[in-house]
Amino acid sequence: MLVEIYIDVKIEEEIIYMDKENLKQEILDILEKHNYISRLSECPMTTLRFLLKIDDAHLDASLIYDALCELQEEDKVIKSFEPFAGDLNMKINASRWYLKQQGKEESPKKSID
Repeated sequence: MLVEIYIDVKIEEEIIYMDKENLKQEILDILEKHNYISRLSECPMTTLRFLLKIDDAHLDASLIYDALCELQEEDKVIKSFEPFAGDLNMKINASRWYLKQQGKEESPKKSID
C-alpha cells in the first residue's frame, strides 16, 4: 500500500527595501562590475532588474528607472536607447544604460582634409 504524505512548508520570505541612495550606488556598482561603460557595452533595463533582484531587493522597474534618471541628471550614467513608440512600461523595459566614464572626454571626430 502506497501512502502519500504532503507536508505544507511555509517559507517566510524576507523582503528587503532599499532606499534610493543605496539603490543608485548599487546600480553604479553593477554597471562598473559588469563593464557597462560604453555604447558598445550598454546594459538593458531587464538585465539590470535581474542583477538587482539577485540581492533579494523588492524593486520594480519604475523605481530602478527613476534612480537611473536621477543618476543621468547627476551626469553619472547615460541612457543610450529608449524607444519612441509603445506604452511607458515597454519604454522603461527596453531602455539601455551605461556608466559615464568620469574625467574622460569624448575624442573629437577626425576630419579628412
